[in-house]
Amino acid sequence: MDTPSLILLISLLLLSSLPPLFSISSPHDTLTGSSSLSVSDVLILKNGIFSAGFHSVGENVYCFSIWFTERTFDGDLTVIWMANRDRPVNGQRSKLPLLKSGNLILTDAPQFTVWSTNTKSISPLYLQLLNTGNLVLRNRSGSMKVWESFDSPTDTLLPNQPITRNSKLVSSRSHKNFSSGFYSLFFDYDNVLHLLFDGEGASSMYWPDPWLISWAAGRNTWNNSATAAFNSSGYFRSSDAFKFKASDYGIGVWRRLRMDVDGNVRLYSLDEERRIWRVSWQAISQPCKIHVSSLRAQCDVYKAKNLTDWSLGCELKFNLSCNAAESGFIKLPNVEFYGYDIKFYENYTYERVAAIKRLNEANQGEAEFLAEVSIIGSVNHMTLIEIWGYCVEGNHKLVVYEYMECGSLEENLISGTLDWEKRFDIAVGSARGLAYLHEEYLEWVLHCDVFDIERFLKPLQNLKVGNCYVKKAGVQMAYGSIWHSAFKIMTQLKMRLIMIAKVK
Repeated sequence: MDTPSLILLISLLLLSSLPPLFSISSPHDTLTGSSSLSVSDVLILKNGIFSAGFHSVGENVYCFSIWFTERTFDGDLTVIWMANRDRPVNGQRSKLPLLKSGNLILTDAPQFTVWSTNTKSISPLYLQLLNTGNLVLRNRSGSMKVWESFDSPTDTLLPNQPITRNSKLVSSRSHKNFSSGFYSLFFDYDNVLHLLFDGEGASSMYWPDPWLISWAAGRNTWNNSATAAFNSSGYFRSSDAFKFKASDYGIGVWRRLRMDVDGNVRLYSLDEERRIWRVSWQAISQPCKIHVSSLRAQCDVYKAKNLTDWSLGCELKFNLSCNAAESGFIKLPNVEFYGYDIKFYENYTYERVAAIKRLNEANQGEAEFLAEVSIIGSVNHMTLIEIWGYCVEGNHKLVVYEYMECGSLEENLISGTLDWEKRFDIAVGSARGLAYLHEEYLEWVLHCDVFDIERFLKPLQNLKVGNCYVKKAGVQMAYGSIWHSAFKIMTQLKMRLIMIAKVK
């Protein structure tokens, strides 16, 4: 044998004795210690339901993921978990090695670690994909799980995979952008399962309905477990007493619960014959109730700017023909509000004039504001100003209510238009409103001093009072002077007459 052939043979023998740098693509579901997966390698179950490997999320860009092996009718893969959704790796020389130390890491082309399980073990470990869709890191005997993908979901839950106080579902940015989006399903500090919008400059919970108290929404806060899951039959149960069943309840169907890009949570059931995921339950049936950042696209007058990326927001479906010179607010006389910016405009839909109060000093959260306005809006008495509606987005809050043509009581006292008989009628009306709030209204109402500037008159000097506080479940929900319920009258000489009256 000549020398070059001998050198080649020795080299091949030496290389064959070394551990492999990369595993070979195969239908195996296990990765053993000191071996690794490259971009071309895939872990796949023997029954072929699930696969794990590098999923392409762009040109030469990958995320290590788990997906349903068989594609849907449109050719897409249904991804159920991602390790590095916010830090995709290059398709060249990136790999997933299981180190001898027991740590599973994901490295990019320059060999930077972009994700790891942060695990250690003295005994050898192996990585295995289970037929449940769970990827587990366990010891050789299989008696101990060191790490599992079920503990760190991305946007999807599979049957019997729990969501706990230590985990949450976070939507993708769009159907094509798999990075973390703005919507999440999680257990808050009240141990209740919530939906949250957390965007740039705004954050609010919108499910359950934020104006409802937990028990009114069918939730129970008296629990410490904070866990929820659904079984193989499609029955979902949460520790806060929330539960539901899939519309196709029963065994034999693959299902997944997903935090969707539009802010809704849906349970999907797989039609295996047609390879279609059908919605078998959804949290919010009226999509316009979801935070308006993106769901306006599903409402009547808005559309998404880009259907492939909802994070870009929405725009009107039509062009406004008017300009700044052709529109504006109407300033009405004899109106004054203490401490707030007020504008008035004619409502052409209902052909009536409304008063709008903008709350500049509002420091209360959106959920508390909605709850309070909902309660106060239910107050119905002839001596209390009626709320017609409200608008809230982030820190911007407006309250819309009926307009009082004759202005405030203060203005009428100064002008001398009220004789003592009219003043007496106004005082009696104030006492009636106070008696209603204290003895007849079902909620607790707290009030402080109310000045004549906060009371307003309709024709014939019918008095109505604005500004109040609501106390619910022992917590005062005071919103910067929305509707008071205590009443005082100021005489022409600016002397306050404190009325203590009870009218039956």
